[in-house]
Amino acid sequence: MENASKALTIAGGMMIAIAVVGLLIFGFQKLRSYQSTQDESVKTQQVAEFNNQLEAYNKQVVPGYQMLSLAHYVIDLNKRSEDEKFDKIELDVNIKEASLGPYSRSAFFGKKFIDEFVIEAYDGDLLSSDEKKIFKEKYFKCTNVSTNNVNGRINSMSFDEITRK
Repeated sequence: MENASKALTIAGGMMIAIAVVGLLIFGFQKLRSYQSTQDESVKTQQVAEFNNQLEAYNKQVVPGYQMLSLAHYVIDLNKRSEDEKFDKIELDVNIKEASLGPYSRSAFFGKKFIDEFVIEAYDGDLLSSDEKKIFKEKYFKCTNVSTNNVNGRINSMSFDEITRK
């Protein structure tokens, strides 16, 4: 009888030990799941904050001086993109040829103009004051915003010049 009671005590102890180990494993899995959810939430919040800075320009009327501010911001982001491990942002600006006055379309067309104008702030005078004035007085409309399918960040914005009355 003594042996049977000892066997039952040992079996009960083993059952309790297995239950405790099972609870510990379950707890660690829940903790890991919670931490991964928290990490994902932080990443989503960071992407939303990043995109909100650019989404402010996704509107029907963007004055030329705001386009230049956007261009400065995009250039700064692109300089940091290698360190922060994200894609560079493309900024595409289309200007009507008829609105250029005495200047050629090649001087004002698309990203080249924006890049040259923004680089001016860092590297000296690339555009004359007349060219700057013409661009600042223009109005643009955001026509396309593209996001990266993997991380959800905006990676491309397109703008077309519009006539504002």
